[in-house]
Amino acid sequence: MSATVVQRAWVLPRRFLAGLGRATRRQVHFTLLLGALSFGLFREVVQPHAWRRTVRAEFGRLLRQSLSGGLSTVLVTAALIGVALVNQTLYWLIQIGQENLIGSMLVNGLVRGIGPVLVGLILLGRSGMPMVAQLVGARAGGQVHAMEAQGLDPFLLLVLPRAFALAAASFTLTVKAPRAYRPGPMSRCWGPRRARSPGW
Repeated sequence: MSATVVQRAWVLPRRFLAGLGRATRRQVHFTLLLGALSFGLFREVVQPHAWRRTVRAEFGRLLRQSLSGGLSTVLVTAALIGVALVNQTLYWLIQIGQENLIGSMLVNGLVRGIGPVLVGLILLGRSGMPMVAQLVGARAGGQVHAMEAQGLDPFLLLVLPRAFALAAASFTLTVKAPRAYRPGPMSRCWGPRRARSPGW
C-alpha cells in the first residue's frame, strides 16, 4: 500500500522531468546532429581509405562545379558592393573629417565582415542547394540503399566530397573576392584632392 502511494507521489515530478527532457532534446537536436556530422567528417577525412578514386573524382567534379558556378557571381557581387561601400564609407568619413581611416574601415567592414558572408550565401544558393537536392533525390530514388547493399559507404561517397568541395570553394572564393572589391580604374581618381571636393 505504501509503495503505491510513493509511486503516485512521483508521477507528477516524473512527468515534469520527462517534459523538460523532451523540450531540451528538441532544442539541441539540430546542434547535436551538426556536431555529429562535423565529427564524422573530420574523423573520416584523415583516413587513407576514405579518399578512394571515386571519392576523389567526385570531389574534383564538385569543386569545379562550385568554383565555376560561383566565381562570376562572387566577382560581380563583390565589385558592386565594393563600389557602393567605398563610396558610402568615403562620403561619411569626409563628412566627419576622418578620411584617413578609409583603409581600416574597408578592411574591417568589407573584407573581414561582409565578404565571407556574401561568399557563403552565394555558394549556398548556387552550389549548396543543388547538392542537397541531389542527396534527397538519391535517397528517394533508392540509390543510397543500393550503395549500402553493394557494401559501399554512402557517407564517404555522397557527403564527404560535397562537404569538403564546398569548404574548399568557399575558402578560394573568399580569398579571390577582395580583388573585385576594388573598383579598378575609379581608385586612381581617389586622391586627397578628389576626396575633399564638396561634390564627392
